[in-house]
Amino acid sequence: MTNNYMTQITKNIAVYIRTATTDEAAVNKRRIDLNEYTAELTHNGEQLKIEEYTDLVYGGNTMDRPALTKLVSDSQSGIYDLIVVTDSLQLSCNSKCRIYMSTCTTSRNN
Repeated sequence: MTNNYMTQITKNIAVYIRTATTDEAAVNKRRIDLNEYTAELTHNGEQLKIEEYTDLVYGGNTMDRPALTKLVSDSQSGIYDLIVVTDSLQLSCNSKCRIYMSTCTTSRNN
């Protein structure tokens, strides 16, 4: 007997938004950009499970941000297939911190 249905594949994606201000328009712009990008990732019947992490009024020179801390912890547990940001500066303006982030969020397949 042949199966005439497609197996649903779910991709777990984290999106991260940081802003140094309380400007809702800036946050919404980033959110729209990220939603448009992640929508392009679906093909062949894939489902996306997207979790948003948002830090408002935090500068990029510190790693002491609640949502970023949770994102790092969650990604280290291997629950995400992909982490999406609009710009690497969203993670950190400090290159040493960006290197740390790339080490912490390395693909679970490595």
